[in-house]
Amino acid sequence: MMFLSVTTLLAVLLASAVVEGKGLRRLADDHDGSMHSEGMLGKIEERGKLLCGEQDTAGFANFRADGSYDGLEVDLCHAIAAAIFGDTDPEHYEIVATTSADRFMDLAADKFDVLIKTTTHTLSRDVNEANTGMGYTFTVPYFYDGLKYAGPKGNCADALDWESADCSDLKICVSEPTTWFPRTQALFPPEVIVAVPSSSDGYLGLNDGRCNAIAGEGTGILLSTAVANGYTGGGAMMDPMEMAGGMMPEEMNKAASGWQIGTTTYSKEPLAMVTREDDPAFSDFVNWVLQGLMSAEEQGITDAATPMKEFSGFGEEHTQMFNSAVAAVGNYGQIYERNMEKMLPRGGLNMLNTDNDPQQYPHPM
Repeated sequence: MMFLSVTTLLAVLLASAVVEGKGLRRLADDHDGSMHSEGMLGKIEERGKLLCGEQDTAGFANFRADGSYDGLEVDLCHAIAAAIFGDTDPEHYEIVATTSADRFMDLAADKFDVLIKTTTHTLSRDVNEANTGMGYTFTVPYFYDGLKYAGPKGNCADALDWESADCSDLKICVSEPTTWFPRTQALFPPEVIVAVPSSSDGYLGLNDGRCNAIAGEGTGILLSTAVANGYTGGGAMMDPMEMAGGMMPEEMNKAASGWQIGTTTYSKEPLAMVTREDDPAFSDFVNWVLQGLMSAEEQGITDAATPMKEFSGFGEEHTQMFNSAVAAVGNYGQIYERNMEKMLPRGGLNMLNTDNDPQQYPHPM
């Protein structure tokens, strides 16, 4: 069977005719003869900005003290806004704070237009998310991650050891509203698991003795992230310049006395953007902006060179949607380099597939 690259898939979309009633985009005629968007795109255009639900997470969405935001997920929000409004103006998007516990309820309540918060695409969330009783539409993943354990007893958790002399006191703080919780329940007995309402509370649990290890993924298990969230235990007195220098987890393990990062990945966490299911055209738009950023990298198109093809399926005013998105934030590789590379060097499933290597990746069920 022949595998299709992101660029090939995008080319198929660009070459396809839009069928009325099933099309990706609909326009309405104003009394003055001008055209405006319908559905969510029209609502966002009328409002003047895209609303993205995000949470302060190192590398993904950094909430700065001065009220500014940056990170991979912030860039994705900016890219979608640029594609909608046709320019790179950051005033056309707004970050709305949410949490792991509230994110789906906030999305269902229309507090923001798209959820971009390290959210794993799972079968249950796709069909019938537990907190809202609704299904949601997910984009292709923008980041592949997996559950690991870290902390003063991170190596014990990594080895699934709660019985040896060194590990008999193992207690793992796990954020309950995440996919990490049921997976940890499958790996450890109940007496080892300490349920916490958020990852931030887990870091504090290390300080007050509730736990000596945390569950997490990506940048969340790095010592620098723990310290930024209030952790003051072993390893926390590392030179801040070292922590800011983007040390590999293995290097940080050696440098940070008292902070251990496991090397085993215990789950699949394909992180994707999420929209409500009430407007398939808008969900398609969000998904194809992301695929356009990946296609741009595959074609060697950057924010400074070589325009992408035009596409009129979402309306004549959005024919430059891919060019606008790339002009705002660069291609996917540029986004990753700018926000993540120093903390988590790109590799594995997050690399661009250019050699038709295996591509089947079933999402968690």
